[in-house]
Amino acid sequence: MARIIKLFFCALLVATVIGCAIHGGHIDRSRLPRVVLTFDDGFAEHYELVAPLVEKYGFRATFNVIVECIGKKGYMTWDQLRDLNQRGHAIENHTYSHQNLLKLAAAGKKDEIRREIEQAQNTLTREIGRRPVLLCHPYTATNRAIDEIIRDLWMTPMDCCRKNFGEGTLPRTESGAAAYIKQSIADGRHRIDILTHGVTKSGPAWRPFPGVDVFEEHLKEIRELYDAGVIDVALYRDTID
Repeated sequence: MARIIKLFFCALLVATVIGCAIHGGHIDRSRLPRVVLTFDDGFAEHYELVAPLVEKYGFRATFNVIVECIGKKGYMTWDQLRDLNQRGHAIENHTYSHQNLLKLAAAGKKDEIRREIEQAQNTLTREIGRRPVLLCHPYTATNRAIDEIIRDLWMTPMDCCRKNFGEGTLPRTESGAAAYIKQSIADGRHRIDILTHGVTKSGPAWRPFPGVDVFEEHLKEIRELYDAGVIDVALYRDTID
């Protein structure tokens, strides 16, 4: 019974969001919860498989890259990253070598934290031709002091409540992305991060989707919510105040 009541109020909230956002048949997307599609680490399959599918459904994504890995086996090249940038995707800072910033802080290595962020930032700006505005914490590990360092470098720290979508981490209620988005709206979240590491089991990513077809099913659900006027889909950088 409790689950039925919860689902009822979730559906009621979604209906209210739609009603408030539609004026005379026109959807005012500025008033809608915003879904962001983010992909961590900079794997080659993000360029080969992810970006084309995201574009197929009319969206653009945020790619958080580990700078030291660019050009290595299984990872994107600089030319691929430049191409994604030209196509309207966002390339953001996931540090230089993916060290755990919280562990560095505990060891008193604030200078190393700064180097991890700043070296990646300078390299990305030089190679891509656009300065990243976001810092994606490795392992979503951070504290207030680390985030202050990030802000001192004129960047915005990404949320640490980001939920990975992939094998063993999919929402267990209903099906996939749509259920997660509706529940997030019911919980009052205005930015809803659909985080993914990989889309093929054969790839190097942590807890990837079982296959590209499963990943595409999530994109279909997101597109359906978008077309229904339930959500907007945006780059993460366009959702920060």
